[in-house]
Amino acid sequence: MKTPSLIADINGAVARDGSFLALEVHTVSGESLSLRIEKSVLPDLLRYLIGLAAEAAEARRASGTADPRLPTEIVPLPAEGLGFAIGSTPGAAVMVVRISGMDLAFEYPTDALLHALHTPELLLADDASSSRLLN
Repeated sequence: MKTPSLIADINGAVARDGSFLALEVHTVSGESLSLRIEKSVLPDLLRYLIGLAAEAAEARRASGTADPRLPTEIVPLPAEGLGFAIGSTPGAAVMVVRISGMDLAFEYPTDALLHALHTPELLLADDASSSRLLN
């Protein structure tokens, strides 16, 4: 299968029952690809894409083009917006980040989120009870 070099447009929809996503990808050369992604495989697909991003970060680091101020496992994406909302429990907050017109929501313990916002270094939490600073 020929890999399109440039994507012109992606249209998507969620099934009425939420069981799958339907995507139609159009290339600048006029080719198209229809995808049906079952809800059950979304976590694996996201892990795969994140793994590819990690490989890209490693390639940038190895080539000497990575930003030396960031850990090599971080590939910054330009964000179009950032917002916060009340979480599903009193001790949780939701952070929403808009990237390329897509809103990604992350729920996190409020106290850990506040700590991260007030820490000058980059803070990553391994779980709700511990966190580590990255140099």
